[in-house]
Amino acid sequence: MQKTTWLQFKSELASLYEKFGYDNIRNVRIKGQRQVEEQILSRVPHKMFDSSTYGSKDIFDEFQQKKDLKLVWARMSSSVREYKLDPYDVANIAPDNCPVTGALIDYGYGRNRITDNPFHRPGIDHIVARGNFGAAHGDISNIQILSQHFNTVKSYGTEIEAIKWVGFELSK
Repeated sequence: MQKTTWLQFKSELASLYEKFGYDNIRNVRIKGQRQVEEQILSRVPHKMFDSSTYGSKDIFDEFQQKKDLKLVWARMSSSVREYKLDPYDVANIAPDNCPVTGALIDYGYGRNRITDNPFHRPGIDHIVARGNFGAAHGDISNIQILSQHFNTVKSYGTEIEAIKWVGFELSK
């Protein structure tokens, strides 16, 4: 597909989204989303030290002071360690909601975890993929937090594949 054709297609698709009320796709919810989000919002953090929930006594003590589950998640995340990121920087950029889906993200670990559904679990995404020469380690400016689900979609899919999937569904 030529670039001008692709840009025209995207423009017309955007107009259709707007026409049918999908101009803010983050407002489209999946089945059960509201219930999970209510559970996340009403969570009462576990008050006793538990290594599966807080990792270490130091992280638990820090949580007791700051009451920040994003920081607990960032300090315990193997990806944060693997990418050599500062957990405090990661916690600072961690949104409450996935920027793609709008779904509330569950940053809890262990007994603080509400769901295992990747639609609500945090994932670390490289804005510019490492395979496209994006910084792999230590560069917080190349990192964003998305739901694990859409981080996987972004990693393994393209816009063209998404369009093909929609076309397939329309042809049924």
